Amino acid sequence: MQKRWTSVGLILLLFSFWASADTHSCGSFYRLVKPVLSYGLEIEYTIDRTPRLLADYRPHGTSEKKWASLSSSEKMKMMLRDDTNGRVNTLVRLSTAPDWIPSEMDREGHGTFEATGMIFLSLESLNAAVDKMERRYGRGAAQVHVVFNRKEVKQPLSGFVSFSADRAQLRNLVLGYQKYLKDPTKLPAANITHYVLGPMSSVGAKATRELEHQIVTGKKLKNLVAGKYFLSTVLRAGIYGQGDRIGYELRQFNFDYEGLKNEADYVSRLIAEDKLAKFKRFEDSIEAEFEINARITEEHGREALAWLQRLDRPDLEKTNMETHMLFFIRDWKNHPILDTLRSGDRMRLRLRLIELEAQLIHDLNQLSTQSLRTKELVNQIRVRVAKWAYESGLLEVFDSYEHSVLPRRPINQSMAIPDAG
Repeated sequence: MQKRWTSVGLILLLFSFWASADTHSCGSFYRLVKPVLSYGLEIEYTIDRTPRLLADYRPHGTSEKKWASLSSSEKMKMMLRDDTNGRVNTLVRLSTAPDWIPSEMDREGHGTFEATGMIFLSLESLNAAVDKMERRYGRGAAQVHVVFNRKEVKQPLSGFVSFSADRAQLRNLVLGYQKYLKDPTKLPAANITHYVLGPMSSVGAKATRELEHQIVTGKKLKNLVAGKYFLSTVLRAGIYGQGDRIGYELRQFNFDYEGLKNEADYVSRLIAEDKLAKFKRFEDSIEAEFEINARITEEHGREALAWLQRLDRPDLEKTNMETHMLFFIRDWKNHPILDTLRSGDRMRLRLRLIELEAQLIHDLNQLSTQSLRTKELVNQIRVRVAKWAYESGLLEVFDSYEHSVLPRRPINQSMAIPDAG
């Protein structure tokens, strides 16, 4: 009897604590069963596109008095210097600037200045900060980190990365091709020539699985970057301070702030509602390079990849384009996403993908035999691969499966996600 009343008393005590608590305390009570999420925001700006930065920041090593004495053109000339000795590597916030902007911005290797250190405890405050930065500086290339504790999220993590990578690349291609159809001067598929924002490769997928193993086995978290440099949501660890915090970094939106906010909300809800396991089937869906080469040669003949060899040009060396192009000749007809369709729909899509693969290989080989300058060749390839994605219908299948797991919602809808506040 004593044990029974002790249990009842504990329940009543917990209930009274919850019932009498303020909003903040209610959130704390809710976290007993829900993971705690926080958010990091990074935005990269180029000085020539964002001259407003020069009114809020000065170069490190240049006094405020000296900076104020320079004209706008002198400041811009100083910022655009690219020689090793004269290049500005760090911007420091002026005393007259608002204190809600980052205190410093460091120069990235490709010349942008990155605003970091912006950490938020709710989606609402994250979205408000994105809007506030846009009002002041316009749009830069933005990424968001959705951060959580590995001890609170016992779900498969890498499958969602592979799914997200494929969906993000298809979305980029399809949206780009739709714009191209309306205005042929706007070429699609620009990211296939970007050295750190291309399609996810098998190397990146393998690195993600290795990082997941490190996470689930309780090992000390290290900052492994091999799975980072892609147009995708990627898994990160070892960058969120000491302890067990890990995160998903959303790298696929850049200037699309609406898409970024929507994805942050969606990923948060997948974690909070325990839905990540629904993507486990995709964890091994990205083929290795040697497997792609062997299969294409077997199915289409020895000369089928001649076009790929002709992309081995010195002026394309730093683009990773050869590796990125493998995305389009992966074994899409046997991708696990097709298993989410009914048998008749699956068969029809498989036949369409077989036909489109053969057509794409034929078109790329024809292009490679023409006497085209590298820029023109790349432009023609960008249009061909975007057309392939548009006609494949794959994006619709990815979107349909995603919707079946958890429908997206408007970003201005109430976001009842427990935060770290």
